[in-house]
Amino acid sequence: MEKLKNIVKENWIYGIIYIALLAFSIISILLNYPLEPEKIEISLDIYGKISIMLTIFISLIYFILLAIFNKKMKNENLFLLIAIPVGLIYMITFLPGKIPDEPHHFYRAYEISIGHLVSDVNEDGAGGNNLPINIKKIFNYGTHEDIFREFKSFHITDEKEFVAFSNTSLYSFVCYLPQVLGITLARIFTSNIYVLFYAGRLFNFIFFLSFAYLAVKLIPCKKMLLFTILFLPIVFQEAISLSPDAMTIVVSLLLISYILNLRNREEYKLVLKDFVVLGILSLILALCKIIYIPICLLMYIIPKESFKSSKQKIVILTLILLVAIVINLLWLGFASRYLIEFNAGVDSKAQAEFMLTHPFSFITIFFRTLDAYLGDYISNILGSQLSILNIHSVRVFKYILTIIFVILLFCDNRKEDKKLDKSKVFIGLSIILTIVLLFSSLYVQWTPVKNIVILGVQGRYFIPILILIGLLFDNRYIIFDKKPSIRYLLMFLVFLNLHVMSVLTIFYK
Repeated sequence: MEKLKNIVKENWIYGIIYIALLAFSIISILLNYPLEPEKIEISLDIYGKISIMLTIFISLIYFILLAIFNKKMKNENLFLLIAIPVGLIYMITFLPGKIPDEPHHFYRAYEISIGHLVSDVNEDGAGGNNLPINIKKIFNYGTHEDIFREFKSFHITDEKEFVAFSNTSLYSFVCYLPQVLGITLARIFTSNIYVLFYAGRLFNFIFFLSFAYLAVKLIPCKKMLLFTILFLPIVFQEAISLSPDAMTIVVSLLLISYILNLRNREEYKLVLKDFVVLGILSLILALCKIIYIPICLLMYIIPKESFKSSKQKIVILTLILLVAIVINLLWLGFASRYLIEFNAGVDSKAQAEFMLTHPFSFITIFFRTLDAYLGDYISNILGSQLSILNIHSVRVFKYILTIIFVILLFCDNRKEDKKLDKSKVFIGLSIILTIVLLFSSLYVQWTPVKNIVILGVQGRYFIPILILIGLLFDNRYIIFDKKPSIRYLLMFLVFLNLHVMSVLTIFYK
């Protein structure tokens, strides 16, 4: 009894913070969402009620655990402790297909699981394959209750039809390996499409957790900023989905963490394992999305003292980079047959020619796009346009998250970590090249000819480079005491995500 009193006495502040956040979340929902009730459809079935109760219960349990055990836990273990239940709540709350392009990602993953590493092309030039005729059925329901009512009708049939999914046919099969593994294992036990779908989601989430765990463990600086990025609602949304964006985000973060870890080791000589890890991560990242290949340039910040010689450093790192680029280009050359006109007026060849012949005009379009949409990109990162771009977290949460980001950009660093000062040229170059490739690719593939701005850019595309932006900023005067600071930060991040889950559970527009 005395021990319990001491725990309460030492951690009473967490109880106050929990009650304040819970009250704030409830009030913010009531004040923000019923303003235009005619535009909101309330979808609160028995599963929604259970989800809300679980949200409140789990948040209470985890705040207690944070208060009592955080001092004794390593950061990577703390990440798993929080991320697993929050992610599972996300997974249950998001209905099948309620994440952008998820139906098409499911078709591509299912296609690979039955042995088709590349898609077929129909008479209209669209990429796709002959799939069970009822594979689309699980995306036609508005609640889990409706789905379970029709559960028995979701079993795969022998009858097939051609299903087009050109936008995901472009992706390499490597991007879907976690999802394919889940679907393939589930097919051993059942033919129910709903079960196969969630098996793919689960294994994608396991892959995300594993790599994120290693990233948190390895990164020597900006650890609180990394926690914040990983717990963004938009990141969790991708992590529990069938989208390859989960792999893209977490592989980029792990590659950055691994490189920074190698740079931070004193008198350490790289061995074969390090070259293999760098090569595999670079290759996976390039196959996920070529626009992020500039992140691999960070390998050059590893000091020459970690190699046998300067020549070995240049040769090996350049070879890793070239192999990743060449293999990706080979895939892109093959997958170009799936390129069709996604938007009216798109002409990839004409746009590419315009960029090369009128570079200053393209630069003008680039800055005009930033001027028009930069606020939207930032808002998207912080919690707007969740689900199928129709759910928004409350503005106040986004304002608080913005303040946290700004503070962490400057204050989440180690006072003795001055090694990065000389590396900021490579870091800045990686950021600039990634942004240029991002906007250029969407200008060519998604934007109609002669359009005055670049279309298709979303805030989530910048997530892999957020940690790099943080590496450009630091100070030598204001340094967080990580132990108490990280507890308060995590309490807010957990509540932010649970708040979003409540909104998703109650309101579907």
